[in-house]
Amino acid sequence: MKVNKEYRGSLIDVGKVGFGLYVDCAILNPRADVLINLHSLRKDLCRAKERSLREIIDAYDLIDNFPMCVKITNIDLIKGKLQGELTARSLNFFKKILDENIEGVFLSGETKGQFKKAITKKGHFRDVITIKRYGFLENLVLLKEGTDAPGIISDIGSELKNCKLSAIRPEKIKQLFS
Repeated sequence: MKVNKEYRGSLIDVGKVGFGLYVDCAILNPRADVLINLHSLRKDLCRAKERSLREIIDAYDLIDNFPMCVKITNIDLIKGKLQGELTARSLNFFKKILDENIEGVFLSGETKGQFKKAITKKGHFRDVITIKRYGFLENLVLLKEGTDAPGIISDIGSELKNCKLSAIRPEKIKQLFS
């Protein structure tokens, strides 16, 4: 582990604490998760506006296993604690959604192939711009402009019973900025 080094991981225990988000970066010796504190989240995700962690989680519809890249900013060897901040790699996904005014769906618990099969069966394959695989069972899907992420989730949800889905919507995110 090194300060200023970038690690890829996924959110864990989203919403269980009020002071930040934990990212599991598979650091095993010693086992440690990276804390992104609320101040850093406000700076990166809501233009430094005073927003609660719950407001940020709800606006971005963050759930467990959501992929994040973090840069370690502080290592406390005595307490075995790591602090970090989101990297441009993570923030660029949200920037794309905001800049292009498109919605996205994050799915955890089904393969990319299973997701493709479900959207094809329900006639929504034409609504997808791209599917980016982050793990065997984690994918981020960008939807064409005008496509409603909650509508897609509602329509395909019955096809993906073991899957957790979240809708990333620019309108909800923009509310954090006002």
